[in-house]
Amino acid sequence: MLSTDKDNALWKFNAEFLAGCRDGLPICKLNRWLGYIQGVLIERGYTTVQTERDWTRPFFRPLDYPQEQA
Repeated sequence: MLSTDKDNALWKFNAEFLAGCRDGLPICKLNRWLGYIQGVLIERGYTTVQTERDWTRPFFRPLDYPQEQA
């Protein structure tokens, strides 16, 4: 369980990000927020760049290559 003030701030930021998704904020803004969250998680050792890349790539591929959707 996360316990430091910095980690609590990350949880609050994550909640704000999810609210932004729900409220329909522009995708470019949400992408920057997602990148920030990923960067913090990587810096703190919770994940790696490769793990994040592999996990998020399937979600973003349809946005990058919409003609490939079946």
